[in-house]
Amino acid sequence: MATERVVREFSDRLNLVLLKNSENRGANYSRNIGIRLAKCKYISFLDSDDFWMPEKLAEQMAILDAQKDANKATLCVTGRYRVGAESGRIIARQLVRTSFNREAIVRSNFIGTLSSVLVDASLARAVNGFDESLPACQDWEFFIRISENVNFLSVSAPLCVYVEHHENRISASNKNRLRGHLFIKRKYINILEDKTGLSEFYRNVAEELQILGRKRLAKKIYIRAITESIFPAWKRLFAEALLHAYYRWRQLPILKTVRYISYERKLERVGASVEELSQLRKDQGFIYTAFQRW
Repeated sequence: MATERVVREFSDRLNLVLLKNSENRGANYSRNIGIRLAKCKYISFLDSDDFWMPEKLAEQMAILDAQKDANKATLCVTGRYRVGAESGRIIARQLVRTSFNREAIVRSNFIGTLSSVLVDASLARAVNGFDESLPACQDWEFFIRISENVNFLSVSAPLCVYVEHHENRISASNKNRLRGHLFIKRKYINILEDKTGLSEFYRNVAEELQILGRKRLAKKIYIRAITESIFPAWKRLFAEALLHAYYRWRQLPILKTVRYISYERKLERVGASVEELSQLRKDQGFIYTAFQRW
């Protein structure tokens, strides 16, 4: 098993404890076991496909030591690279915002991946860890529950690497993400006073439906995403009718492709800064090397 091999490789340098389940009960079950048994003050997570840049924990601990809040538990996150599983090429450089509150995280899971997180173990235990019934979006739902009274710290730099797959398993993962988004909407998104969160929700759902081949429903939901945040309710029906007429003659864009084009354009803008471009090239080299060792 790859996990056991990694533990053996580092056991002479680190105090590692490997917990093995008798059966596969899902990632959230395993995370919750770790949360309950952890004896340290802070917990970090690392999904099996992802990895950290070498300085990730050191930079998080440095900012945590400098900006502790005696009255609040801490959640510290970093930016992330999104890379292709087959090539190891950086697809996106996603920096994290510096402010955090319940409405912001309900509107959008801007933290993005659990692998960027360092959190007070006491806080994770206080909210009973992760919801094991959720098929996806467990990290997003966890962030929402801890958002009420937390000392939020962020390291903007991309210090963790999220590996994105394009395999035949995508159909199952898209179905799970769709169920996760619907759960978040039912439980949390409807409390928002503004419509931005609903608009983003509809856009994400439309992308998942399109990938699953539900083109007609995807078009309907995508049109709702466009009109939700732009038009007041009394104008929305008219706007939706016009958009339905427009897309009757014009094919809906491939929403995932549109998202990736947005990633590429943001990466291109990195070239405007010599320092950022140098760091990007250095990090890409490290990621390629990590993939070769994988």
